[in-house]
Amino acid sequence: MVSFYGRIRIMAITSQDIVALEQQLADFRKNLEAEYASFGESCALIEGQHSLGMCREEWQAYETCLQAVTELEKVCAKQQRRLDLISDKKGHIRQTEKDLRLSVRQKRVLSGRIGAAAYEAYQSGSCPPDLDAASSPFFRKHLEETRAWETLLKKGGIARSLAKTKLSCSKHKTYALFMRCGQAFLADGSFRLLPDAGLRSEAESFLSRQQELSETLDVAKSNVSSLQDEVDKGKQNLEEAKGRLSVMKGNLSALATAYGKAVYDRISPDVIAQKVGRIAYGQGLAIVRRQNDITVAQESIRQLRNQMQIDELNVQLELDNRKIDHLREQEQVIEKQISEVRLSMAERQRKIRALSGEDHG
Repeated sequence: MVSFYGRIRIMAITSQDIVALEQQLADFRKNLEAEYASFGESCALIEGQHSLGMCREEWQAYETCLQAVTELEKVCAKQQRRLDLISDKKGHIRQTEKDLRLSVRQKRVLSGRIGAAAYEAYQSGSCPPDLDAASSPFFRKHLEETRAWETLLKKGGIARSLAKTKLSCSKHKTYALFMRCGQAFLADGSFRLLPDAGLRSEAESFLSRQQELSETLDVAKSNVSSLQDEVDKGKQNLEEAKGRLSVMKGNLSALATAYGKAVYDRISPDVIAQKVGRIAYGQGLAIVRRQNDITVAQESIRQLRNQMQIDELNVQLELDNRKIDHLREQEQVIEKQISEVRLSMAERQRKIRALSGEDHG
């Protein structure tokens, strides 16, 4: 025999089984609605070509909603393409800005090379007059000091030591001079005076590329800036359209389900197989199987609920039997106590008679 606590445990398990079956039943019903909708969509495609002879009103409601959904989808897609195009432009702006930042680093390297080439030509003493005039403001004083220290370097003693120190410091300043000269030459076009044709061509290409990037960036920013209000409004309109589309698709699914149910109830499977085709016929069979699943689940739930009530009643019966047993035990105790009280009473009555002399009379 199952104990009292064992019965409670069985009831708990049964309760969980019912909950699981109810969830399964809900899933079956949801799937059935989807299968009706798929069946309705398949039949609607054929109804648009030649009538099945029934459910025309339900089909017309579905078809009207379908056309509205299709048109709104086109509107959403067009608006999304427009926003994507502007987004691409913004991405192009970010890439152009990145390229310009890179060109700043490239310009420093190129400026150093141009300055070094100008210095080399200037100190040779044989550079063209125009290049000499352009380079002189940057290198004349430096070159004069360098040569003066080199002259002192040939002497001995303190002068040599001082000259060596000054020349070492002078070398550290040279790169800064190269940079200033190169930047100025790029700015005013003096790099075209350099004897190195390859370097001149590289500088021309760099300046052309940098100008192109700057102009492209300005135009792109101008275009995007002028479109920003349109972008903001477009995003808002797109979100609103998507919200309407979501509602309309829900309505469309409901109408497809209603049409599918109407066709399923009114048109025989043979007609469906002949006029609509094997796909719709197979969908109809899926509906039959799903309906059977629902029936089985409902019956299982009913049986489990009945069994749960039976188990509960059995537990109550067992509790009642235990209560009766307990009352009977109490009854026996009470009867014993009554007998003991009666004996005590009889003993007291006997003593009373003895004391009153009744036993001697």
